[in-house]
Amino acid sequence: MSFLKHILLAILGLTISSFCAAETKQVGIIEMEGLTAVGGERKFCKECPVFVRVPQAPEGLRRIKYVAKYELTWTDYLKSVSQGKCTMPGNLTYSLEADPITIKQLDIRWTVVSLNIHQMRCYADWVATHAGLKVDLPTNDEWEWFARAESVGKYPWGDDPDPEKAMVYETRSHSSFGFAYGFGSTQKNWPEHSGGPVGLFPPNNFGLYDIIGHHAEITKDSFDAFQLFKDKLGVEMKSMRGRLAYPLYGGSHLDQIEKIGIKRTGGAIADFDGKLSTTAALRLVAYEDRR
Repeated sequence: MSFLKHILLAILGLTISSFCAAETKQVGIIEMEGLTAVGGERKFCKECPVFVRVPQAPEGLRRIKYVAKYELTWTDYLKSVSQGKCTMPGNLTYSLEADPITIKQLDIRWTVVSLNIHQMRCYADWVATHAGLKVDLPTNDEWEWFARAESVGKYPWGDDPDPEKAMVYETRSHSSFGFAYGFGSTQKNWPEHSGGPVGLFPPNNFGLYDIIGHHAEITKDSFDAFQLFKDKLGVEMKSMRGRLAYPLYGGSHLDQIEKIGIKRTGGAIADFDGKLSTTAALRLVAYEDRR
């Protein structure tokens, strides 16, 4: 990572904290009048990702019914691409038709972290067409609510900074590198395969996996990147004018466990094409309007 990226992430990490705020899975599911019971899992369509029914959201948040069980994976994202709805990440230069063998190799349960903001929204819109609900990125407050899952500690499991409860820098029970899972380093146009497959560690109390560590997750509460640098450094960076910064929550496999938690934040700056300055994971929420 370049020196400039380190500076950007450090500034964003300090600043964002001040801004805060269908097909049912066949195992362990209870259907109640068309809605999955709290704690149950649901797929809105055969190709859709798994969502978990969550308890009623607090007043002031949107009326969230479901949260994605995992961070968005390559397996799930490619289904929207194959239907012609969304596009491949910019760092991959081929199409589904042009390179079917490589596309098949991309069908992995690893987090896709190279989407731009427009592709994230495209995927949310695609899921929404099947859900009968609105689907979106979470806000800062929404992310903290479902990440905490009624825990009162620094982490979803309490206050113990245990590196074996999440994929972080000190984790030894599971590798965070692709070669440990059979991925070589010679493939061209290969995606980011770090952090390990999704779901290696126990979920939080709502049944959501990889909340802490693994990959930092993006929220929708963007703010003015130009103003950020002006306020924090007293510098008017012309290259930041008109650009947005997005919060990142939960830390990643590159972070030390004691330095992250539910309230730990970083950030990414989007360019004018929506490309983010660092990798980011996506976890969607499905909600209905409050009446």
